[in-house]
Amino acid sequence: VLLPNTELDTGGGDWTLGGWFYLSSGMGGTDGLWGYDTAHTLYRASATTVKVYWGTTNMNPSTITQDTWNHIVVTRSGNTFSLYVNGGTPSTGSDADTGDATLYLGGQGSSSSKLLGSMNEISYFSTAISLAQVQELFNNGVPFDLENNTLTGSPTLAGYWRNNVLHTDGKWKDLSTNSNH
Repeated sequence: VLLPNTELDTGGGDWTLGGWFYLSSGMGGTDGLWGYDTAHTLYRASATTVKVYWGTTNMNPSTITQDTWNHIVVTRSGNTFSLYVNGGTPSTGSDADTGDATLYLGGQGSSSSKLLGSMNEISYFSTAISLAQVQELFNNGVPFDLENNTLTGSPTLAGYWRNNVLHTDGKWKDLSTNSNH
């Protein structure tokens, strides 16, 4: 799934990108969940970990469970990146690199590192959401419906995609009010 950065501004400002990822077993490492390229990406570092590599920041890995849905969120607040898995305490790192390019879901840019698994309930906010808001999205393991509800504090939802809703052109339909499809 390709999302142009003209619609999702992840340049130097604050942002949040998250969703539900089903990561299949039998993976050998480095399949991309999303990214611009291999230097600006969220990827699977091993069979049971994911991590963010952004510019010069190579964050500590966070543990995931194979063959089940994991809620994974990355926020950028200033130069600080936070990686949350299933609403838990984040792994953090910092880098001033904007990584302003075309964003791909399900891969590390145009490289061959593609997602081995599935994704759903992908959300993009044009602000960095808090731990409490990440936990609200996680919703004790039941995806929070952003089509009909807003998070506490009403952060700006810039895009929201579900696997069960396609636009007339066959691409994922953005269920936010921004029509990023």
